[in-house]
Amino acid sequence: MTPKVNNSTNVPTPKTTAQPKRVEQYKVKQGDTISVLAKNMGLTVTQFQALTGVTSLKTGTVLKFKMDEVPAHKGIMALAQKYNMDFTEFCKLNKIPAPYREYSPKKGEKFYIINGLGNSANKTQSANKTQSSKPTP
Repeated sequence: MTPKVNNSTNVPTPKTTAQPKRVEQYKVKQGDTISVLAKNMGLTVTQFQALTGVTSLKTGTVLKFKMDEVPAHKGIMALAQKYNMDFTEFCKLNKIPAPYREYSPKKGEKFYIINGLGNSANKTQSANKTQSSKPTP
């Protein structure tokens, strides 16, 4: 089969692939595995487990994914900050195309949320502040 060619430049026209849809819940079917479900959703196993809180699946279980909408009159960065998520990690998790800062969410669009995702620097700073605030004997 020959690729579709744009007549003006003779360059093959790339096929666009649909982005995986973000879902709020999923009912586990017989034969489902975490790795396959994660892949079908465009997620890593670690992301999938963080979103659902599960490490194993049982047929019939309804998985619920942590999601939220962008606050009114705000952008996606505000949502990432609300959950202490690294902005780049938030965008990757939600398959937001670069440049991330130019992304404009649709009204009612929901995004996956993982508290503190990618913000190990913030956690380290918090731990250091806690340790340094303790009086020395």
